Amino acid sequence: MVAALQSAIKFIKDYKAENPTADKADIQGAFCRRFRPTKIRSVYVGGGYAIRFSEARTGTFSNTVLSLFALQMRDAEPFVVAVVRPRYVEFLLANSTFLKKISHSSRELRTNNIGSSGNRVGEFRVWMLANPRIS
Repeated sequence: MVAALQSAIKFIKDYKAENPTADKADIQGAFCRRFRPTKIRSVYVGGGYAIRFSEARTGTFSNTVLSLFALQMRDAEPFVVAVVRPRYVEFLLANSTFLKKISHSSRELRTNNIGSSGNRVGEFRVWMLANPRIS
């Protein structure tokens, strides 16, 4: 599991270094061609880890990553957010242990009721990640 994740991260870093103008779509495409992960919505799963590609053009990153329900489904393995920036790719470990702030619009959000009702699952969003970075 760890070796597969390290290999994926190295590939992404090397690809960006060799293709400095590569954006999220370019890097994501190269990653998919090389590793053939299973895509589940916007998450790529393979080799005992999950990865989600995001893009940030400024110094800060606080985009919505994915719903808490989706994160909960992959929380038993390393979940990495690859933040594609203009000059490099930043890797953030995003498992629920590392969540710093959660925004929600439901009064029914509880630890035993992450999904609430079926039509409200998408309302729970991860807004910020703590600082654990992996390289």
